[in-house]
This record gives sequence, C-alpha cells and structure tokens, in this order.
Amino acid sequence: MTEHPAPATLIRLHPGTLTGTSRTVASADDAEIEPLMTAAEVGRLLHIPRKRAYEIVGHLAVQIAPRTLRWRRGDILGLIDARRRTR
Repeated sequence: MTEHPAPATLIRLHPGTLTGTSRTVASADDAEIEPLMTAAEVGRLLHIPRKRAYEIVGHLAVQIAPRTLRWRRGDILGLIDARRRTR
C-alpha cells in the first residue's frame, strides 16, 4: 500500500476580498451567458472574409480547444467602436 501526501489546503476567494478588480460577481440566475461567435459570424459583422478574421482579430479570440477559436460579441463591437472614434 502506498502512502499519499495530504491534500493541499484549498484557498477560497470571496468577491469582497478581491482587491484591484472591477468585475462584479452575479448569481447564476442574474447572469446572462453571451454566446461566442465563430469566424464566419465575425467576418459577416466586420465585412471581411472568414479566414481574415483570424489575422485581424485573432488576438481577441478565446481558445476553447486546440485549433478552435471563438470571439465575444462585446469585444468585436468594442473594436468597431474604437476604430470609429479614431477616424
């Protein structure tokens, strides 16, 4: 029989103890989950070919699996808004 080391102590973080963060934690009932966008959807929104989405906004992507990227709609709309303000 082998001996296993004792499990490490779990550190539990509570929203009130975090400092330097501006995110608020909502309950699961209050939160609305935003669906992630595919490269084709991003391409339609930006009026670019699907394959160009990886080059243009690849840095904003969320990697959900190896070789699988998705984008948050809010990030893409924020990019569009930022580009409009700089013109």
